[in-house]
Amino acid sequence: MAKLFLALCVVLLANAAHVESRRQGLSDEPPKQYKLFVFGDDSADTGNIALADLSRTTRAWYHPYGSNDYQHDTSPTGRFSNGIVQSDFLARILGHDESPPAERLRNKDGIYPFGTNFAAGGAGVLNGTDEVPKLNDQISKFRRLLNHGIIKKDLKDSVALIAFSGSRDYVHVHRKTSQAEIDALAQKVTDKIVDGVNQLQKLGVTKFLVNRMPPFGCAPRQTRSNNYKSCDEYKNNVTETHNMFLLHKLIENEKVLMLNMDTIFNDFVVNNPEIGQSGLNRFRHKLVPCCESFADDGFCGQMKKGKAHYSVCKKPEAHFYWDDVNPTEAGWKLSCRISKSPSRIS
Repeated sequence: MAKLFLALCVVLLANAAHVESRRQGLSDEPPKQYKLFVFGDDSADTGNIALADLSRTTRAWYHPYGSNDYQHDTSPTGRFSNGIVQSDFLARILGHDESPPAERLRNKDGIYPFGTNFAAGGAGVLNGTDEVPKLNDQISKFRRLLNHGIIKKDLKDSVALIAFSGSRDYVHVHRKTSQAEIDALAQKVTDKIVDGVNQLQKLGVTKFLVNRMPPFGCAPRQTRSNNYKSCDEYKNNVTETHNMFLLHKLIENEKVLMLNMDTIFNDFVVNNPEIGQSGLNRFRHKLVPCCESFADDGFCGQMKKGKAHYSVCKKPEAHFYWDDVNPTEAGWKLSCRISKSPSRIS
C-alpha cells in the first residue's frame, strides 16, 4: 500500500517539477495535463457562490477578499482568501495555471477541457442548501454534466480533489457534546466522503486527493474567545476523531492520496520546533486572522451603515489565517508546497 501511495505521489511530484522547469525555461516539453475536478468548501471554491448582497455566504465577492490576488488584478473572485486558494496551488502541481473554472460560470464560459470546480464556500459533507450544495449534490452536478456529454467521458488522466474543513458539519459540537455523539457524527461525515470517492471512481475518475480535516480548534473562530492565544483542544479532538475514521476507511483504496492538512496546519499555528525555519517562523501571527470582524458574530468584509465593521492587517504574508476560518494565500502556498512531500501523505 505504501509503495502504491508513493508511486502516485511521485507521478504528481514529477509533473510539478516539469511544470516548474517550463516556467523557468529549462524544458520545452509540455507537462502531462491531468483533468482536475474539485469538490469541497471554502478551501477550494473559486466562484461557485452566486454574487448577491453582502453576507457571510457571499463575502468572497467583496473587498477585502482578493485584495492581494495579483493573478486576478487584486479583485474579489469568489475565493475565500486574500488571494488564491488550495485548489489553485494543487492545480499548478498538475500542470494548470490555476484551478479549473467554477461550474457556476460554465454557461458563460463553457466547460474547460481539463476540469471543473464544484466546491462551494460554506458547504458541508452532510449539510448544504440549494445555493451551497453539500458533497453529494456537487457530485450529482458532475454526474449530470458527464451523462450529457458536457464533460468528456475520457477520464483516464483525471484527479479529484475533495477538500472540506469540517466547519459546517461540526459547527454544533460543543463542550457538552459527548465523545459518543462526536464519534457518531464523525462516522456519518467520513462515510459520506468515502461514498463520494466510490461514486466518482465508478464514474471513471482515476486518482484522488482527499484532505484530512485541518485542526478545527485552531481556526480563529474558535480561538477568538481566548484572544487567539491557543487552540481549543476540545474542538481539535473532533479533528482527531474525524481523521482517524477517514484514514481507516480509505487506507485500502489504492487510488487515494490523503493530504495531511491537520499536521501541516499544526506545524504553522502550534509551537512545533521540528518545522524550524521552513514554517514555524514563516508566520509571525499564527492564530490571529489578518481580516478580523469587530463583532464576535460578524465576518470579514462586513459593512454597517456604509462603514467597514472589520479591520485588515498591513502584512497578510505574516499571518497564516486570513479570516475566521480560512488561510491567507501565503498560508495556502506553503501548505501546498509541504503537502507535495511524500512524508506528508498518509
